[in-house]
Amino acid sequence: MQFDKEYFDALNRSFDAECHKLEETELPEFMPSEQFTENMESLIHCKRKPYFKWIATSSRRVACIICALVVLSTITVTQVDAIRIPLHKEPLKKSL
Repeated sequence: MQFDKEYFDALNRSFDAECHKLEETELPEFMPSEQFTENMESLIHCKRKPYFKWIATSSRRVACIICALVVLSTITVTQVDAIRIPLHKEPLKKSL
């Protein structure tokens, strides 16, 4: 038990020393390139336009309508006797 306590104390001391080293180091200041800032400004400008919001909203609505149609068509197809009976009926067993 004593060995474990000493081992963990040593780990804690070394971890604290590494943390103090990281706190003392100065990180270089990050400056984005001119091309990056121009691209970001153009994206922000485009996003503020009303047609961008209209396209995003309409695409969500179209996706919801398509999903609803797929679900309804699946339900309708499984209600037709020609398809429903073979799907739900147990397959015939072959007798040898």
